[in-house]
Amino acid sequence: MEGAYERVSIGKGAERHADGQPFEQQDICTELRLFGLSPAIYQIRKKAKELLRFNRRTKQIEELQDIIVYAAAAIIVCKEGFNDVTDLGGAGKGTGLV
Repeated sequence: MEGAYERVSIGKGAERHADGQPFEQQDICTELRLFGLSPAIYQIRKKAKELLRFNRRTKQIEELQDIIVYAAAAIIVCKEGFNDVTDLGGAGKGTGLV
């Protein structure tokens, strides 16, 4: 978790995506509510593969921090009831599917 919060609140995420909104109201969460958890899982997998290509420890850590951010968004949305990986458009809200 170290550095992930800073990365999203004052770093890359704040600069590119925050638009003054709290994390749970930013696109990273609102799009998961619309399209299900699949986009977050895709990004987590992509970031994990990318970090294996980097030789610099700092780049590896940044990718790991990004993974934490995507996972945090998925957790927030899951807790709200949007927890079906195949849930498109929120149809599975509250179904308890994992």
